[in-house]
Amino acid sequence: MEPEPRPSRDYFDAQKAFSGSHQASDDEDNARTAASSSSAPLSLLLIPSLKEVIADDSRGSIFQTVANSLMDMERSKPGSSELLVTGLLQRLASSNETSLKDLQELASRIFAKGKIETPATNVEIDNKKKQQNKELHSNANMSPLARFLLSRKCQVLTSYSTSPYPSCQQKHLPGA
Repeated sequence: MEPEPRPSRDYFDAQKAFSGSHQASDDEDNARTAASSSSAPLSLLLIPSLKEVIADDSRGSIFQTVANSLMDMERSKPGSSELLVTGLLQRLASSNETSLKDLQELASRIFAKGKIETPATNVEIDNKKKQQNKELHSNANMSPLARFLLSRKCQVLTSYSTSPYPSCQQKHLPGA
């Protein structure tokens, strides 16, 4: 008597991919996906962080269970993911617990770094606007049509090579 053929590994992988930890229906999956995609805190913060933390979950059951719970929470109470993240941040900031000091310092450094980078980009934007205003004043004696044609000529020249015209440098063009 021949042994019965065993299903291939691909069969089990496909079966595992199609079966969630709770055998959720397509409607539930669609509702969870909609809840996840409509919530930035859920789709951009919580779910990716969960994937990183539970990267060694070989079967994915822990990840699936927690992710489904978060998506169900967001679906039943829209905005709850944002409230969860807000609550975590507020509790972290106001806690006097010594075991959270390292997390508080990390959060302070991360948020301070973001605040330092923001003014630098604002300065760059202001400088670009000032340069554009200078160019507009230097071309004030030109008609609007001449300014338009010059700007198009500058765009063509800078896209193919370095322009011999100082006003046609790539960094000074509007939208560049």
